[in-house]
Amino acid sequence: MADMLSNLPHPLCSRAVYSINEACKIANLSRATMWREIEAGNINRVLYGRRARIMRTELVSYLERKPFQVELPKDHDPEARLNKALKMAG
Repeated sequence: MADMLSNLPHPLCSRAVYSINEACKIANLSRATMWREIEAGNINRVLYGRRARIMRTELVSYLERKPFQVELPKDHDPEARLNKALKMAG
């Protein structure tokens, strides 16, 4: 059964276990965010000796259930931007 990473062209996507850095690249997360997600229990890690690893199945599960959010700037006001654009247009 193919998962969502199987169709990606990136060579890392065919692996069964990822380092934290590799998982960050695939999930497009910073290391800090990845560790926050691990500490929050949203991503399970396994230890190989003292090295943390993320299983492929765990990463796929996280990516499938995690809604991706876009953070807008605090001063984001679409109505004000529209009004400004209308004033500039004439």
